[in-house]
Amino acid sequence: MKCPKCGHEMRKGSTFCDRCGCRLPNDTTQNSQTNKKLMIAACCSVGFALIMIIIFVVLLMKSCNNQNTNATQPAVTVENTTVAQTTKKPATQPSTAQQSEQGQQETQDGESSIDGGQENGGSDNLDDDSAEGMDLSVYLETDVLDFPNHVPDVTKASATDGSNGWKNENLLVQTTPNQGSIDYIALHGDCEYTIHGIKPGMSSEEAQSLAEAAGYTMTSEGEYSGDGKHMQIRYDGDNVKVITLTKSD
Repeated sequence: MKCPKCGHEMRKGSTFCDRCGCRLPNDTTQNSQTNKKLMIAACCSVGFALIMIIIFVVLLMKSCNNQNTNATQPAVTVENTTVAQTTKKPATQPSTAQQSEQGQQETQDGESSIDGGQENGGSDNLDDDSAEGMDLSVYLETDVLDFPNHVPDVTKASATDGSNGWKNENLLVQTTPNQGSIDYIALHGDCEYTIHGIKPGMSSEEAQSLAEAAGYTMTSEGEYSGDGKHMQIRYDGDNVKVITLTKSD
């Protein structure tokens, strides 16, 4: 065995070099160094293997995520398409002009129906409106429940005696208690309605002329009778203030 420093031949089992005094390695030290090198190499190999495994796992997870995204996208598209196809379109609402036109048509149809179904002397034509305004006399002895179909903007007018009817700021129609046909019509104020063409604000001479033209006979001042009906006209000075029309007893 030789000294690793000076190369001097040493005796077997020597610990130090006889020439240079260098400590000589023994078999245990050599084995320890060898084992240490092997351990370092093994650790490096294991570390390298772990790094490669981690990289592989990361790449594999990323690839799976991409595949899942590509597989999900067509399903979303199909679902959206299905919803679009099965969603019902909302019903088209008629315009204001169409609603008004429809309401006018229903009113005309209702008036024609009453005209064809009047009984008990109700022979007046409900569509016969005077040029001066709507003639309410045609609704005497007609069904009180049908009145709002022909005269808009009226509200319920009920009384404790059992009579019922309709009213607004210019008119009032009522029935006999517990009866269904109109037997009282009153008109006042500046409005678009008339009774036999007579309207509030009209002169007394013109009102009398229209009453006589409608077949009424004046029985006293402002009182007229004819065809089973009674009409009363109240004046403010020389002008009509209130007109009432009732069935004669």
